[in-house]
Order: sequence, then C-alpha cells, then structure tokens
Amino acid sequence: MKYIYTLLAILYVSPLVVHGAGETTTGGSLARFLGKIKDILSDIVIPLLITLALAVFFWGIVVSIYKAGSDSKAVTQGRTLLLWGIVALFVMISIWGLVNLVADTFEISSNNSRTIPKLGTY
Repeated sequence: MKYIYTLLAILYVSPLVVHGAGETTTGGSLARFLGKIKDILSDIVIPLLITLALAVFFWGIVVSIYKAGSDSKAVTQGRTLLLWGIVALFVMISIWGLVNLVADTFEISSNNSRTIPKLGTY
C-alpha cells in the first residue's frame, strides 16, 4: 500500500516537474538561470570578496608599519596578513576569470545587455 501512495505521488507531481523544466533548446530557462548565477557571481560576490581581501592586505600593512619597532610578533602577524591578503586576491581574481571563461565558452548569458557609460557622444 505504501508503494501505491508513492507511485501516485510521483505521478501527481511529474507534470509539475516537466512543466518546470522549461525549454531544452539554446536560450531556454536553464541558460537564463545559469546566466543569472554568473551575473550574481561576477557582479556581487566576487567583487565583495576581492574588497575583503584587499582590506585584509591593507590591514596587514597597517599592523606591520604601526608595530614595526616595538613588537616583533605583531610584525610577523602583519606579514602573515599581507601574505594571505595577496593569496586571497590571487584566488578571487582567478576564480572571477574562470567563471567568465566558462560562461564565454558555453555562451552562458542572462540576456541583460548593459551599456558602458561614455563621455560625450560620437
């Protein structure tokens, strides 16, 4: 009896799943969805993480300079922050490049045309 209920539930839900699949051709809902994810990563997440890594890098500079003559442990901590800031910047910019490379390779876009602001008219 349990299997019959499961089968009925699957048969009841399957039209909803098929309807939600959208188009399977190029430019379908899956491509738009992946384009939106790419836009969120490229426009919001990655720049935010790069800003955070840059802040850690500059904080390492501040700690190293401020404590340079008095505390060797703080200088070591500042150098460690500098190193990890550089590593984080490298990783974030590399991931940003890889996301755009994959998106361009598979022609994933959200179909949002953005215009680049220009000075004057040509």
